[in-house]
Amino acid sequence: MFGVAIWLTDMVTRLEPDPIATNTYRPDKMPFQMASVFTGQPVDPDTGYEYTVSYADSGTPGMANITFFVQPADDPIILLSSRTDPPECYLVDAFFADDPPRSESLGADILNDEQNSQKVYRLRPAWPDPAAEQQIVRCYAPSLTRFESFTSRVIDLFFDDVPPPHAEDAYVVPRLLYRFSGIVQARDLSFRGGVELQEGRDARETSRFLGANAMMSVQWEQAGRQSLRDTLLIVIGTLIGIGVTVMIEAVKPYLEELENPRAPAGAASEAPISSAAQSPPSPQQDPPSSA
Repeated sequence: MFGVAIWLTDMVTRLEPDPIATNTYRPDKMPFQMASVFTGQPVDPDTGYEYTVSYADSGTPGMANITFFVQPADDPIILLSSRTDPPECYLVDAFFADDPPRSESLGADILNDEQNSQKVYRLRPAWPDPAAEQQIVRCYAPSLTRFESFTSRVIDLFFDDVPPPHAEDAYVVPRLLYRFSGIVQARDLSFRGGVELQEGRDARETSRFLGANAMMSVQWEQAGRQSLRDTLLIVIGTLIGIGVTVMIEAVKPYLEELENPRAPAGAASEAPISSAAQSPPSPQQDPPSSA
């Protein structure tokens, strides 16, 4: 029981190292999610929040929902990395479309990012209405979130500003607005990197600006894991209590023997001598005479 309690305690208190900060990640297992947007013409950085990326959980376990809000009039090009399988991307009519959407999927060209040893996919779909103010592209890619502790998770995001091959005249957008309000059970989001919004409808704790050629780490607490941790702490305390009780019951006979030592084995076999046997025999009295 003590062994199980120690194992559970180590599980709920262990801290995982940051592979990027410690430079301990394998080249074939990139630790960060890369996403970039390029346009055919320069974009004014003060025009608003047109280029937005929403990072959320997907209905499929192990997958991330990455949604891009772009303007077809700028002829945008989307770059998205994926560690293993190619991302599945769709043009959707609304942000709250079905998961996954029922629309036809978009094809993506695979590129090689030799510098970061990762697979990058280029999306340049044929927009149904090039004059539309906004178009939504939703992609599903293997999630690269990692556990930093038993309850906290982290995602590392990278905005690469290198234009894709055969698009040297493309212009990288100055910044992307990332939203993280769609992460299920996320509590207490914290950011390392990025620029905080000062005003506007997105000026809240779930959104950050990420500039070109920059990286941002987002950490949050999982509410479900916090509940599980509290339950495991109760189990750990119960196991320790039961273990102590069992240990006390196991050593109780030895404690009692120390308090009441037994008599020597030879003395126990001798019969006690009675007081009558120890007293001398009384003299025999004469019978009374007939006279």
